[in-house]
This record gives sequence, structure tokens and C-alpha cells, in this order.
Amino acid sequence: MSDLELKFQTTMDEVGIELSKSRLMFAELRRMYDDETRGHHNLRHVEECVDMIRGSLRTTLVSPSLMEVAYYWHDVVYDATSLTNELESAVVAASRLTQAHLKRSQIATVVEFILTYQGGVPPRSEDAKYFRDIDYWIIGSPRERYKEYMRGIEKEYRMHFDGESYRAGRMKFLKGMLQLERIFLTDYFEARFREDAISNILYEIEAL
Repeated sequence: MSDLELKFQTTMDEVGIELSKSRLMFAELRRMYDDETRGHHNLRHVEECVDMIRGSLRTTLVSPSLMEVAYYWHDVVYDATSLTNELESAVVAASRLTQAHLKRSQIATVVEFILTYQGGVPPRSEDAKYFRDIDYWIIGSPRERYKEYMRGIEKEYRMHFDGESYRAGRMKFLKGMLQLERIFLTDYFEARFREDAISNILYEIEAL
């Protein structure tokens, strides 16, 4: 059994889902994430997000366990060309968690986390802001990890776009990030990772 599966079972136990059901859910998650087309939106990314919650942030968050649940499903449906990944992932999460008899109010919270990016509306709650920042942490990660992220993102997009189209789209995204008043929504992440994030973005722009 992998470390991540143990973490998953612990999280499911914290929210009241029995072991037999959590084992079945993790097996399905592994099959869906272990798609060879994924370069970044995979179980490694999920585990990094979960580990952040289980570290220094746990006492800061209102609903840390439910946020962990959301991260396990937040990229379960992923297509680099789709605008409905989050919505489709939320539908899968709600279905599986309903089958596992999670409370409706808890499922609603999980779905709300997953849909943080839908509609272009900035998240209002502090937990939702942390959910977004944890997902974006990779932008402020150590340089070698960021290089892996660069390669992973390119792999996912180059399956659908030629090199010139990919570079143009990626450049637009990166320059847009630099124009933001804040890279991260929470003071915690902005103070700790903004400098490295800007450095990484500039590095990637130069590499493109």
C-alpha cells in the first residue's frame, strides 16, 4: 500500500467513510489519474496539495479534512482543451461521496472547493482562497520542481497544440500572472512564495 493510499484512508476515516468504501474509491482514483497523457495533473500533484494541508496549514483551515477530500477529486477529470474539467470532476466527486454515504452538507463543501475556479469569480471564503493557493503553490516551488512542472504542462498541452500555439498560449498565461497585483490570494502564500513565483515565471518566459 502506498503512502498516498494510507493518507487517503486516514482522510476518509476522518469524515466518516468506512474503510471498504475508501479502498474502492482510491482504486478508481488511481486508475483515473494514472493516465499516460497527464504530465502535471496527476497523483503526485494531489499528494503535494494534501501534504500542505497536513503540515503547517491544518490549524489555520476551517475544514481541512473536507479540503483534502476535494483535492483527491479536483483534477480527476482533466483535458487540457476543456473548460469544464472542474465541473465534471465535481460531478464525479459528488456521485462517489454520495454512494459512500457522506453527509450532504459535507459533499456540498467538497463540491464548492472543487468549483473554486468556475465562472471566473474570485473565492470569498478564506478556506477557498487557501484551496486555490495550495493548488498554485507549484508556481512558487523550488526551481527544479518548477522545471518538472513546466515539462508536465507542456506534455499535456502539446498533445493538442503545435509548438507555436503552445508557446503563444503559455506566454499569455505567464505574462498575465505577472500583471496580477498578487500572485497568491492569502497573505500566508504571498509572503512565502511570491518572490520564487515571479522568478520561476520569468525563467519560463525566457525558456520559451
